[in-house]
Amino acid sequence: MLIKELSGLALDAQNKMISELRAKGDREIGPGKWILRPLRPEDVELTTSGWLLTCSTNSAWGTFSELNTVTIDDQRFVGINGVFYTNANPEVTQLKIEKAGRTVRHWHIQPVPDFQNKRAWFTDPIIIDQNTQLTVNHFNESATTQTNGEHLGFLGYVVEPRGLVIDPIQ
Repeated sequence: MLIKELSGLALDAQNKMISELRAKGDREIGPGKWILRPLRPEDVELTTSGWLLTCSTNSAWGTFSELNTVTIDDQRFVGINGVFYTNANPEVTQLKIEKAGRTVRHWHIQPVPDFQNKRAWFTDPIIIDQNTQLTVNHFNESATTQTNGEHLGFLGYVVEPRGLVIDPIQ
């Protein structure tokens, strides 16, 4: 279910996801040796254009070329619990998330551009473990491909070893 405010079921789902990420950090990295931080484009190998994604199909399912079989780094756990738009006329209406080559989520996101802050949270977040392939498929509503890209980003959190990206003061 898609929810336009981080409250109620969406907040509960986020808190559960964060608890699972923390447990993975303790188990896989070690207690006190990891941090939890917000998801960045670089965490899913988007290094050159931020959250700008290429729609390669028209009125059909396609795969974002930037998120096609991306492998999550060793000792990094990625939790995705929402999406956001930064462009005025988005074309993507649905997402299918594949983990290790298997579709594990199908999210209908068409209403998000009409939300006041163009953000939405899911009640069924996903965690992608270290060394696991991630592929994001999209349904592009338009009859033409979007040559300037889709400004679609993901909301979520990452657990990784302390000091890898940031090392907050305790």
